Amino acid sequence: RALELGGLGGFSARTLLEAVQCTRQPAVYTVDLAPVPVLGRHHRVLQKGAEQVTAADLGGEPFGLLVLDCHHYPATKQLLK
Repeated sequence: RALELGGLGGFSARTLLEAVQCTRQPAVYTVDLAPVPVLGRHHRVLQKGAEQVTAADLGGEPFGLLVLDCHHYPATKQLLK
C-alpha cells in the first residue's frame, strides 16, 4: 500500500501501481485538491486537502510507502500528526 500526497497527471501513481502489483493487497491512494485520473482498479483518488483526510478515507490499514509529491506542506504536516 502506498500513499501519494499530490498527484497532478498521475505519473508517480502509475509507477507506484506497477510497484505494488506484487503485494498481497495492492493499493495506491492519491490525495490532491485537483482532479487526478484514476489509473486502475487498485488506484484510489481522494480529491481533498491532506488536512481533511481521515483514517476511514485510507482504509484503516498502514502504508508501506509515503510519497510527498508537490502537495501543500502545512496540510501534509497536519495529516502526519
